[in-house]
Amino acid sequence: RPLVEGYNAASSVVISPDGTRLVYVARVAAGPLKLFTRRLDQPSATELAGTEGAVFPFFSPDGQWVGFATVNKLNKISVEGGPVVPLADMRSFSASA
Repeated sequence: RPLVEGYNAASSVVISPDGTRLVYVARVAAGPLKLFTRRLDQPSATELAGTEGAVFPFFSPDGQWVGFATVNKLNKISVEGGPVVPLADMRSFSASA
């Protein structure tokens, strides 16, 4: 069963390079997909504001940023939150390798 209804990607959850944090894609009620982060020593997750429509999250090598795709952009956001930084436009999006 997929982690997020209607979203079948294998990369819905990612663990930081140092193993202290995870980031995942989730939908609250009938809202859009968003990114959430949780330190593994904390009981609850925090929404990363501005990440509506996010898919395929990944960590930067230093674990300080989370990259993600939306319909037509590649973006990043600090693991602590803050503004989303657009990195590149994407003409099309395919999950196949």
